[in-house]
Formats: sequence, C-alpha cells, structure tokens
Amino acid sequence: MTLLVGQSSACIAGDLCYAATQTYALMVAAIDWVFLAGASKGKLKVLYGVGMREYVCDSEAEHQVLAEQNKILTCEKAVLKDQVATLTDRSERLEDQVSSLTQEKDVLASRLARWGWFVWLTGSSRALKPLVLGMGRLLSSCSTSSGKSNVLDPDQVVSRPKEVNTALTSFISTDFAGLLHLGELDYDGFHQFCGKLSLGCSSLESEG
Repeated sequence: MTLLVGQSSACIAGDLCYAATQTYALMVAAIDWVFLAGASKGKLKVLYGVGMREYVCDSEAEHQVLAEQNKILTCEKAVLKDQVATLTDRSERLEDQVSSLTQEKDVLASRLARWGWFVWLTGSSRALKPLVLGMGRLLSSCSTSSGKSNVLDPDQVVSRPKEVNTALTSFISTDFAGLLHLGELDYDGFHQFCGKLSLGCSSLESEG
C-alpha cells in the first residue's frame, strides 16, 4: 500500500514537474512574443512616422506647386480682365465710329442724290435746248423777212413747208418721257422732279 502511494506520488510529482516545465516554456514563449510584438509595434511606429513625414513633405511640396500655379492663374486672370476692358473700350469706340460714318454716309448719299438730280436736270435741259432753239430759229426765220414784223405770216410759214415739217416731226417724235426718265420715277421721285424742275428751268434761262 505504501509502495502504491509512493509510486502515485512520484507520478504526480513527475506530472507536476512536466506541467511546470511546459508552463515555464509557455511563459518564456509568451514573453518573447510580447517582446517581439513591442519591437514590431515600435518599428511600425517608426515606419508610420517616416511615412507620415514623407506624406506631409509631399503634400507641402504639392501645396507649394498649386499655390504657385494659383498665383500664375491670378496674374493671367488680371491680364485677361485688362484685355477684356481694352477690347470693350475699342469695341465701343468702333461702334461710335461706325455710327458716325453711317451718318456721314447718309448725308453724303443725300447730297449726291440732290447733286445727281441737278446734273440730270441740267443734262436734260441741255439736251432739250438745241431742239427748242432750233424751233425758235426756224419759226423766227419764217416770221422775219427783210426787217419786217416778227408776227408770223401764214404764207411765209407755208412757203417753207419742208423746214417746218422737219422741225415739227422732230419735235413730235422726241421721246420726252424717255429723255427725262419719267418712266423710271416713283411717286416720291416724281414729286422731287416737280420740285426741282424750276432749278433746271432757271439754269436753262441763265445759259440762254
């Protein structure tokens, strides 16, 4: 009985020693693991700090580049604003010049139109003048003989039927409407013609 108790005690003691040895080994392993974990954590902190510093440096460099670009864009924006203001001023000046030139053109066109009417009436008067003067000379020659009275004598007129017939035929066949361009006149043009006809008549009288 005593032998069995001794054997049991020896087995229990051996088991306890084994358990203690395993426990010690586990504790050493745990300590090593904790130490390694702490070392790894420190390394991670270092690496994280280095990475953050590099990230911060990169961010600062990028921020500086963006700030410089922003300054350049601000300067260019100011230059563009000045150019826009200059172009706007030039555009307004050109619009004023165009308006002034348009008014001058209208004035010149009106003057040219009046001058064209005057030239046209003068030319028409000059074109009619030889015919009128020829008729006058013919009738005067028919009505005047050896210092006699200027009253027309039917016998004298009849004595020169060829000249009278030629003059009357020329007078009758003259296209006065085409000569005066009356067919080309509208309502306003006809009123202008009537209003300025007196100018052509006075010019004809002055030349006569």
